[in-house]
Amino acid sequence: MLRYNLLEDTFPAAAAQQPACINLPQTADIKIEAPNIYRFCFITFGQVDVSLGESLRLKNLEMFDCRPLCYALEELPSIAPNLETFSIYSPREVVNTRMALAPSKFLHLKYLSISIHVHGDYDYFSLVSFLGAAPSFETFILNVQTQLEHTNELLSEDPSHLRKMLGCRHDKLKEVKISRFYPSKSLVELTCHILETTSSLECLTLDTAGGGLRCSDREFCKCSFLDRTKEARKAVLVIRKYIVGKVRSRVKLDAVE
Repeated sequence: MLRYNLLEDTFPAAAAQQPACINLPQTADIKIEAPNIYRFCFITFGQVDVSLGESLRLKNLEMFDCRPLCYALEELPSIAPNLETFSIYSPREVVNTRMALAPSKFLHLKYLSISIHVHGDYDYFSLVSFLGAAPSFETFILNVQTQLEHTNELLSEDPSHLRKMLGCRHDKLKEVKISRFYPSKSLVELTCHILETTSSLECLTLDTAGGGLRCSDREFCKCSFLDRTKEARKAVLVIRKYIVGKVRSRVKLDAVE
């Protein structure tokens, strides 16, 4: 495995608060010793171990990382405690985020964007751990990519059977957007949790299309993603059954079909 030590002068733009960005090799051990970095992004498609050292000035971080989301939740609060905006894309998310709230927190984090390509039955409700670890949250964006499963379970199930997490509030959260919202029970549970534990919420957007692939054209009839139009209609029915009744009058609900 290749080993790299990247020092402060590797990122001359960092001092000017410009984004420092590196594209990492597929197999490497990277140690970054640049405590004055303000904005940083890195992209890796392989087995790369990245150590940021103590990045006390780091406020904006973007990660395209093959490691599971639980790495970010467990490691980053102590490494970059002053993060204010964090965007992460996980292309192969197969492990649910641990439900236990992290002992260390993103005390200054205000904006979080999570984009995940899930494989199998992913538990979106486990993402509550991220919300609990960021008491200053104002904006939460979740972009979902998955091979959808046709299911009518939620349309026939009793709404009272949804899971809840007591004693966890997010009273600074103002805006939530879930792109490619689909009829997943755990995704509905996450949305209901946010509505029930957030008094400051102003806008909730549930985008059932999300720019997803549509398979209506003949040449795409065998595409890997199922028909987004059919799934979007089903998602709207689920929104009406489980979510609309929990939306406070001052919250703007935007359900995009």
